Amino acid sequence: MDKGKMLEEIQEKTEEIKGRAEELHKVIEETIAQKKQQHQEARYIELGAGDSQDKKTVIIKDGYGLVLGGGGGRGSYEIGVWKALEEYKDVIDIKAVSGSSVGALNAALYACGDLDKATQMWYDITNDRILSNKDIDEDNRNKWFESIKEKLTTIDNPVIQSAIECIGLDAVAKGMKIKDGFFSREGLMDILENSPVLTGVSNSKMSCYATCLNVEGKPTPERFQLAGMEPSEIERILLASSAIPVIFPMETIDQTKYYDGGFFLGGDNVPIQPLYDEGYRKFVVVHLDARRTDRYDDAEMIHIYPSVPLGGAIDGMLDFSPEGVEKRIAQGYNDARAVLVRYFGLRKKITEHENQSGASLYFTRHGQTVWNVENKICGATDIELTELGHRQAEELGEIIKNGGYHIDEILYSPLVRASETARHISEITGIPMRAEERLREQCFGKYEGTARDGAIFAEAKTHFLDHYEGGETMVHLCQRVYNLLDELKAESQKNGKTYLLVAHNGISRMIQSYFTDMTNEEFAGYGVKNCEVVRYDF
Repeated sequence: MDKGKMLEEIQEKTEEIKGRAEELHKVIEETIAQKKQQHQEARYIELGAGDSQDKKTVIIKDGYGLVLGGGGGRGSYEIGVWKALEEYKDVIDIKAVSGSSVGALNAALYACGDLDKATQMWYDITNDRILSNKDIDEDNRNKWFESIKEKLTTIDNPVIQSAIECIGLDAVAKGMKIKDGFFSREGLMDILENSPVLTGVSNSKMSCYATCLNVEGKPTPERFQLAGMEPSEIERILLASSAIPVIFPMETIDQTKYYDGGFFLGGDNVPIQPLYDEGYRKFVVVHLDARRTDRYDDAEMIHIYPSVPLGGAIDGMLDFSPEGVEKRIAQGYNDARAVLVRYFGLRKKITEHENQSGASLYFTRHGQTVWNVENKICGATDIELTELGHRQAEELGEIIKNGGYHIDEILYSPLVRASETARHISEITGIPMRAEERLREQCFGKYEGTARDGAIFAEAKTHFLDHYEGGETMVHLCQRVYNLLDELKAESQKNGKTYLLVAHNGISRMIQSYFTDMTNEEFAGYGVKNCEVVRYDF
């Protein structure tokens, strides 16, 4: 071969190889850049301890996990919450759902994505279908039932007594009579099999977990990922997750025995853990009672609790009446919307003020007290928070921690209901707190402990120089609160400090009047809900 021609061919091959190498290099660079970007966008966490072989890396996922608690017939409340969540789709992107007991059923409904069909299904779940027992005559049921209840009150057995406290004397009495569960599952099976929920969950792309209580040995919660399962498997798991001991028979899956996933002896009634393990760190958690849940300090939690109890064992857990369903759906919607408005609506308001100069102040009223529930005037009487009141304060702490607030210090009334509210907020947010005597509630003298909505008291509140026989006048209250606000205004304008005041309804009226012109009627009628936050700009 001619030497010149050979050199030309070699040169051509060289150029070809060079071109391919450049293309390959480009592909490699693009791949590396993509991987770097993915790594930058993802947050990782290692689960496990020490050098354990069980340690695994989890990618922290975007979006929210929805957690639905258990509680039998009270579960229609969660349909109302779902309705409210639909109005906040632009800020709450639910990517996964988890539930126990009736919460597992509602989780499956949510994964199907059809709120209207889910609502209709709850109206189909009537007492006569769910609470069916063909072996017992309705006329004779009450007689033997009452006799068993009388006998149960004398039984010295801590397990039975605990069950009585948890699910009610009525339910335990029924279960003592019927060994395998007082009611059959035929009604729920019929509803499930004639609805699209089983195939819908099976085909869903959304992670959907149901928690059951494995009672083989020590009772242990067991999580099932329903998405992708066969419809028949999903049905058995949903039946197992809602198999309330005594009320319904135990379910067997693959030769393993299961009871209700939220049962108080070993269960997990509000199963956050499976979604946490999957990598979610933002949650909407729906409770059907006031029971505490595990804390997850590295997670953002929006807790929704019933503002009014949803009923006990008979009038709540075992109430599947259309009237009960309608009432609880409405309450779920209202409660959820109140929380979401406070959480996201206020955050939007804060964002609107971010670029504005000037000092600002936040005010919140303490959490719910016993006398709030009983509609009594608290005044200067030192009243403790209810369980819900503590939850409201903790929830507000989470909102402040994760909602974009800039608060430098918490000032609180020394009365216990305000100091406990402030403590919860401070512990969760890390914001320092100190007592401020001038935030103490007005003393209403003879009216303390009386009905808040009484006509005589309503009239008395418009008499600003009335001591209420041993109390404090509105004018004196105004003097101390206005003096405090004048001081905070001067300090805020000087050093840029932003305060959160934790106090009372009477104090809220005074603060509102400091910033806003009001008529006497508007002043007397003004109020702030428990743990509601109001922002003021000096």
